Amino acid sequence: MSKAKFLSGRLFHGEGVCVLLSCVLLFMFSCAISQNRQSDSGIQDGIPKSEGPEEISEVSILHESPGINTVPSDLVFLPGSFPSLEIATGVGFITRDAKDRAFSLDAMEKAALTAVYRRAYVDYLLRDAPLSGVLGGDLVHSWPVDVPAGWAQNWRSSAPEANSWGLSELIPAIKGNENDRVFIVQGRILDYYGRSAGVNRANGNTGYGSPRGYEFFYDGNIMQRFDLGLISVDMAGNGSFYREDPPSLEYTASGDTGVFPPASAREDIRAAFIDACNMAIDRGYKRMEADGPGQYLGFSGAAWDFPGGDTVKGMYIQAFNNKSILLVLPDSSLLPAYPRLIASPFIEVLLHPADFRLLGGESLRALSVNYSGGDETARSLMLGLCLYGLPLTDPVAVKGGEGAAYPWQLAQRFSRGWLVGPPSQP
Repeated sequence: MSKAKFLSGRLFHGEGVCVLLSCVLLFMFSCAISQNRQSDSGIQDGIPKSEGPEEISEVSILHESPGINTVPSDLVFLPGSFPSLEIATGVGFITRDAKDRAFSLDAMEKAALTAVYRRAYVDYLLRDAPLSGVLGGDLVHSWPVDVPAGWAQNWRSSAPEANSWGLSELIPAIKGNENDRVFIVQGRILDYYGRSAGVNRANGNTGYGSPRGYEFFYDGNIMQRFDLGLISVDMAGNGSFYREDPPSLEYTASGDTGVFPPASAREDIRAAFIDACNMAIDRGYKRMEADGPGQYLGFSGAAWDFPGGDTVKGMYIQAFNNKSILLVLPDSSLLPAYPRLIASPFIEVLLHPADFRLLGGESLRALSVNYSGGDETARSLMLGLCLYGLPLTDPVAVKGGEGAAYPWQLAQRFSRGWLVGPPSQP
């Protein structure tokens, strides 16, 4: 495996997505280390108003996660505009090969498969993934063809990188048979995914299985979970495969997970929250126990700066693990209906924004948003979201640039920019 510098200048999603950032953003990641200062005045305007209350190792390595961290002293805010979410032509188009099992799908099944691929493409654009359409006009097809373990479509990277597949622009987008989501495999993990070091010395979907989530940061490495285990890549680009069953197979979501007041109750929303909990367990969170039923905040007006005139109707919020983790889902037709996980160190800043004046956020003015519903936690969260925007991603692990104080940092994208801090993990 190449010993070249490990994905320098790219951003990983906290379950980690590798994306290409501008030089300005890299510079700010490298030098934006500043002591938090207690705010003299807090948030003076725009207070939201509530109208009412190489070896396969048979080991497990992610089950001893540390506890919740305290707020670090070097969080920063990087203002940024809302990203373009234009879906490239051909994304989600289904193969017409009569030998492929897609040929036997009915019209509704084909439409559903196309839709899940298009939602995934938007989701990765939110993470600034280096996507530039479909590679070579590829179509969604079964993979492997002889004994299909899932579906795949090859997308094109705008940041080509040599890998074991021999296609530097390759970013496979894969949906497993047991998964309702599409995830990409890229960077050094893709390089390892193409090597015959998986189960029975196979590669790809046969040797490692389909991805079960995004890449994430753990113990100084970038990891991604697959059906058959974990691929881990260190900062030098060296990969390992840890064979194990997904921890989520032994996790049962509590009865309140995804449950909301009758007026806002939807089975698809409940399923999305349960899926988000399973993904959190698979990327190293020791537990996801709902503190009780969720709550829905209804918004009036169009305060959020989403493009295309999209109106955010409201927001689903549910607290977990004694309010140390929140799952937040904006009720918007523009965004994929995936709850975003908010945890330490960003949750403290969002729940107590007046206590922290972050470098880069000095000129921010909180939006004025009228909403109904919500308890004290929801009202506190609204203070932070009115300042930084609605959450667009989960936490993202970022590779520090030249001269960075940390080799890795953690970031999370909101509709008004990125919160960035020192390396952290579940």
